[in-house]
Amino acid sequence: MTTVVLTVADASPWAVPADWVDAGSRVICIAAGGGGRSGGAAAGAGGGGGGGSATAVDIDLTPSGTAQFSIGGTSAAGANGADTWFNGASVGAASAGAKGGSGATGVTGGAGGIATGGSGTQQVGGNGGTGDTTILTNAGGGSASSYAADGTALAAKTGGDGDHTAAGADAQGGGGGAAGGSSTNGAAGTTTFGPGGAGNNGTGGGATAGAAGVAGTGGGGAGAAATGANGGAGSTWTQYTASVGGATAGPGGGGGGGDTDAGDTGGAGGVGGGGGGGGNVGGTGGAGYIIIIYTPVVTFNPGWASRATQTIMPGVS
Repeated sequence: MTTVVLTVADASPWAVPADWVDAGSRVICIAAGGGGRSGGAAAGAGGGGGGGSATAVDIDLTPSGTAQFSIGGTSAAGANGADTWFNGASVGAASAGAKGGSGATGVTGGAGGIATGGSGTQQVGGNGGTGDTTILTNAGGGSASSYAADGTALAAKTGGDGDHTAAGADAQGGGGGAAGGSSTNGAAGTTTFGPGGAGNNGTGGGATAGAAGVAGTGGGGAGAAATGANGGAGSTWTQYTASVGGATAGPGGGGGGGDTDAGDTGGAGGVGGGGGGGGNVGGTGGAGYIIIIYTPVVTFNPGWASRATQTIMPGVS
């Protein structure tokens, strides 16, 4: 089994390997997450939506040929995440095409990447959480969705809301949603903090009072815990490791919501994760990935095989 990971650093088209085999091949596309809203010091902000994902099997490619692709890059605060697709000229006319998450432009979180308008088998991304303009709290970003190698869907999770109840406690941002699989939604902000969702190994983001949020282990970033704190960055689950080059890829969690003080920011989304809402500056949405899995053709050398199966008689070479 050979695994190839394509990132925004790779240029289209992809050179199809000479040992490519259509049967049993699979491609997984993760779109970019939307950026969290920059709310300013006097407004709550929503988190960005996580990127959607798409998958396809038995990809019809020509060995030693090429395949066009596009990967959504990092999105700025409040901006929509770009689509990601493989083997086609557009997201809707490819073997697999995933839709990007929406950026948050107000207190309501951005929507996760939708499951229509792309190609292949599509799945939605996680919605961003909702901030609060009365208490001035900011929300976490939604996570990206993905698929396992056998095609099992790994659902995205939503970002946590900003605190809606504790008047005056304007630092309590929501945590980012964790990457797909056995992960959890981001927790809403409280008078303590809004922790990031737990990751695929049962661990997740936390927050320490008076400090910036801590990136979740395989999950979302934590919400800010006190004045002067940024939201934590969403972590990326290293779900796949490339057979050549060693690159790793997988879905990422959303960033946590930042404090409302000047200069504080929402956490950045992991791969495909939405950025956290920021009281001052929203977090960026995470870029996408493409993961290609195939079983290479087995070459056969008749001369070697014939030699290996000869019956060697004594005294005869």
